[in-house]
Amino acid sequence: MLTQDRLKELLHYNPLTGTFTWLPRDIKHFICKRTWSTWHSNFANKVAGNTSPKGYRTIRIALYGDKSYLSHRLAWLYVYGEWPKEHIDHINGNRSDNRIINLRDVDRLCNAQNQRTTKRESKLPLGVYFYKNKPVRPYSASLRVDYKVKFLGYFDTPEEAHDVYVKAKRLYHKGCTI
Repeated sequence: MLTQDRLKELLHYNPLTGTFTWLPRDIKHFICKRTWSTWHSNFANKVAGNTSPKGYRTIRIALYGDKSYLSHRLAWLYVYGEWPKEHIDHINGNRSDNRIINLRDVDRLCNAQNQRTTKRESKLPLGVYFYKNKPVRPYSASLRVDYKVKFLGYFDTPEEAHDVYVKAKRLYHKGCTI
């Protein structure tokens, strides 16, 4: 398993920017000098990793079973010396912002409560629903509290519904940072 010491031998983490860069390696890590020089020209001192389709930064470390690691979990290991106990939440909602001040180790429910965008293909804000068959006050707001849906009311505009949703979210969801 990857340890903090080994991670620090391979990568440098900048806590102010949240980026990892590959550190230069000794030739002893490589089979031949040609492989070593190719690695150095391609990777040494360059930003490590890629952004996944879901917006998370990932870094592939071949020395440990050619495994990809989520950068935010590596940042936690790099700074605190241990793997996170649960989920790492990006406080500002930006999945590629891996500055240590933007990361917190939370349970699954708290992490889900910090959601900032809807998973639906709707153009409506988070927590707002539209009822086309309802001519008066067609927008509603609701959220889940203790695994139950809490209805917040009907509204004339999506903005009104979203404002009420955000206030309720701040009140009922401990993980909310909106």
